[in-house]
Amino acid sequence: MVATITAEAKRRLIDDLKKDADLPPRSHTLGADSAATKYYIGISKSEDWNATDAAPAPINSEKEQRDFRYGLQSVKQVANYSFVIPRENWTTGSPYAAYNDTIVAHPTVPYYAMTEANAVYVCTRAGTNAAGVAVPSTVQPSGSSTKGLITSDGYAWKFLYTIGTLDASFYKSANFIPVKLQGPTTGSSPATDVEQLAIQNAAVAGRQIIGFSLDSGGAGYTSNPTVTITGDGDLTANSGAHAEAIASGGSIVKIVLKDDSANAANAIEMGQGFNFASIALSGGGASSQTTGKVIFGPKAGLGADPRDDLRARAIMFNVKPVGDEDGEFIVGNSFRQIGLIRNPLSTDSASAGGAFSSSDGNCLRRLQMQGTAALSFTPGSIMSNGALAGEAGKAYAYVNKVDSNEIWYHQTETTGFTQFAEAEAITDAAGGSGTTQATGTDTDALAFHESKVDKFSGQLLYIENAAAVVRAADQTEDIKVIIEI
Repeated sequence: MVATITAEAKRRLIDDLKKDADLPPRSHTLGADSAATKYYIGISKSEDWNATDAAPAPINSEKEQRDFRYGLQSVKQVANYSFVIPRENWTTGSPYAAYNDTIVAHPTVPYYAMTEANAVYVCTRAGTNAAGVAVPSTVQPSGSSTKGLITSDGYAWKFLYTIGTLDASFYKSANFIPVKLQGPTTGSSPATDVEQLAIQNAAVAGRQIIGFSLDSGGAGYTSNPTVTITGDGDLTANSGAHAEAIASGGSIVKIVLKDDSANAANAIEMGQGFNFASIALSGGGASSQTTGKVIFGPKAGLGADPRDDLRARAIMFNVKPVGDEDGEFIVGNSFRQIGLIRNPLSTDSASAGGAFSSSDGNCLRRLQMQGTAALSFTPGSIMSNGALAGEAGKAYAYVNKVDSNEIWYHQTETTGFTQFAEAEAITDAAGGSGTTQATGTDTDALAFHESKVDKFSGQLLYIENAAAVVRAADQTEDIKVIIEI
């Protein structure tokens, strides 16, 4: 038995993921804290991958998840997320395909494009020459007409939306651009949102005919034949779908929708309300007839929901940690892994076992040192209460951060998980040395402190391995996590 998961099912799965993160009502921004489900992006692994520090491909295993959690440094709540699609820039001299209901996902030759003005258009007719051979696009589409447009290079486009400034800053990347269904707007809404809502509201409900595919060009044609469309949609003289066939070299090289010059400049006659339709050709002197099929647009109409028009099957989560985020993020050290965590728990004594709800949180344990000895330790080195050579029964750990009297650290399977004790001497491989605080000499009566976040809690949904990113106090990371079905 051969089966497939439909595009609608994939869209439903990614939509359910987005709704899980949504606070009602929501378009694409989480906003204030609530008791709702929370997603966090975390950074992990300060130590080198290997001798060359080359990032390996992640393995979908329980051990991979444990390793990520061991090195987890900090998390930041996801405040912004959006559906995204592969980025396709309009480029002069590049070919574009027309929207086709037989194509799955995103074909090699794109059927949509983003212009220099961040406007997104779907191609409804590809340009061809007199012989029906595809030609590149040389005229950049422009304007926001609800009717579509035809450019002088023979291409037809339908404007969908313009990416607003805020959405671009969160979700536009080298490989992806955002796409959304625009909800109600107000007088203070960005102009791009108002513009998109107008396109959505003007969409022609009921399937339109986008174009045609040729199964056979036929033979013996001495002139262009007449094309007859049969179907249950609008075929009236003024507003319905009408097509024409172009013969060249005795065969039909293309069948195209007629230009709707009577009703809208630079538009084509697509009709509406089709569940089925077929075409037949007559005349033209053919010795064998041309055969072809109808290509339909989305049921709700092009522009009604650009997520459907552009086959969105991915969601992007975005955070932008600024500096040390009030001490919750490490600076002066590096990270090599990014993860998406759903509903982590708190380790705070007042709410231990409860949901972690802060906007960000440190996930590292820390040692309190006597005096300012911590300053002699080096982030990235290994510290120990032994000989730093794997001595049995001794504690080892990676140093993540130091200040005057505290060391933040983490342990892995490499270091082992033996814990440090109070009032004991420790050293690191870079020459640092000091003694941990004794019981009762600090405000917490302990020399060691747990992290704010239980790093072993929550559902780990995504892991990305990367080259080392060194964080500095004056920089902002732009971290994007993309989950695609």
